[in-house]
Amino acid sequence: MQLDFTREHSVAEKCLQLRDLKGRNLFVVVHCGRYQIIHCGKLLAINDDGTVLALNCQSEKNRNEYSETDFIQHERTRNQWGELIKPSERFQYIPIALISKIIDYSVKNSA
Repeated sequence: MQLDFTREHSVAEKCLQLRDLKGRNLFVVVHCGRYQIIHCGKLLAINDDGTVLALNCQSEKNRNEYSETDFIQHERTRNQWGELIKPSERFQYIPIALISKIIDYSVKNSA
């Protein structure tokens, strides 16, 4: 399943469509300034006011901290076995307003 969002979509409209995807594996395309960033992970939660979603993205090398027009990239700290040292680094917080596309790649159970 794929959801495409334009600038005309409000955060509330996006949030309504995203709520059903909790627990699903997603590609999330973010447009921030002149950059397009693709995140890959499981949708864990959407905050109470519906403005930010949390993805579990442990395999990504970096974690981004977003503002409206820019972002700061932080390298995730790993031990010698490749495990994350700081548990808080496994999450990627993404402002819903910056999301332009969602692709659900979860495997559906045909039972």
